[in-house]
Amino acid sequence: MYGGPEAPTAFASVAELWSGMAPKLETLELHDVPFLPSNHFYSLSVLTLSWETCTRIDWALSDLLALLERASSLEHISLRGLPSDLHQRHSPISDASAPIALPHLQTLEIGDCSGPSCSVSLLRLIIAHLAVPARAYVRLYGLNARKLLGQLNLAPAIYLSEDARTRLTIEMSFTMLTLSLSDMGSMSSFCVELGTGGATKAALAQAITAFAHGSVALSVRELVVRSQRAWASWCDPVQLFALFPRVNMLELQDANLVSSAVDGLRPLTAEGEVVDVPCPELATLRLPFLGPELVQQLKSVSKDRASCGAPVLKAGHQEPQTLVDVAGGI
Repeated sequence: MYGGPEAPTAFASVAELWSGMAPKLETLELHDVPFLPSNHFYSLSVLTLSWETCTRIDWALSDLLALLERASSLEHISLRGLPSDLHQRHSPISDASAPIALPHLQTLEIGDCSGPSCSVSLLRLIIAHLAVPARAYVRLYGLNARKLLGQLNLAPAIYLSEDARTRLTIEMSFTMLTLSLSDMGSMSSFCVELGTGGATKAALAQAITAFAHGSVALSVRELVVRSQRAWASWCDPVQLFALFPRVNMLELQDANLVSSAVDGLRPLTAEGEVVDVPCPELATLRLPFLGPELVQQLKSVSKDRASCGAPVLKAGHQEPQTLVDVAGGI
């Protein structure tokens, strides 16, 4: 915590440090400090702000955004423990204001927000007011899937353009659901980590659906799934595949996922008529194994899909990634 003869007056929400002069400061870490500095940080590249035991924060979200705007050389930003209702304090933030330019930003990590309310609205506002450059890594963590109520459309603007092409990785452990979106044309990635304690299967499926809302789902060309848990405990593969109509590569990294997922790729029928083909552009499957029974299953599914105009499926081991025409000879 800042101290000394120039310490800010008690309960000041914004204070000038070092008489406003910090032209060469490159790294600034503030932990459990109830105020924000008002300085212009011309050389600051690393900013870490965290709150764990500080119970009084009188500054507003606009003050935090103003601090970021006064530090345009930032490369790494870490914000931990923000009050989840920060955006509701004091004057509201204008949606019409221009995004804050941070052209050198490499990593932005925000998480473990405090308070009883869901922090998604706060996180969405912060992301929306930053011009996140290509090649940046954005990580949001400390969210609880049980509290989301379908609010998870948080992706930065770079992932929302009509020509975006992305890879979505879904990782389900026994305690966490991680959703990672990577832009295939740059080094940028966006990751959301959700605790799964107390979350039902419906809540977990809803979180994935909300994350993939709108333009994000249409941008996904490659889908990677890894899970310690069986599909039945967290997601229906048929419903999952229905979210991503433009996927052309599916990678399953755990053997327990494969059989149900392959069956989930069969054309959907009603009263004997085909009504939909899951992932109609899918052409490549990357699987952890290719046993004889699986090959026969793949041949059957590929034949059914091809009869509906979908590409013939090709499948291969992850190592080596040799592809096999599973429909050959049918």
